[in-house]
Amino acid sequence: MIIIQHGSTPAARQYAKYGCPAGLRGDVWKLILGLEVDDMDLLYFQQLKQYVVEYDMLVDSLITKQF
Repeated sequence: MIIIQHGSTPAARQYAKYGCPAGLRGDVWKLILGLEVDDMDLLYFQQLKQYVVEYDMLVDSLITKQF
């Protein structure tokens, strides 16, 4: 994608106003917000996902309870 390769934040904002394919949304939003995701960020995200699986909360039971 030319906008992502160019690295122009204003161009990415303008592009996002008119819709963005799902496959490009992550890259476009990283460009708009000025984020750089490194390996430590990815590791932290994986740990957070694992914590969600490991810890059962009361709210989980309330949401999944079927009447």
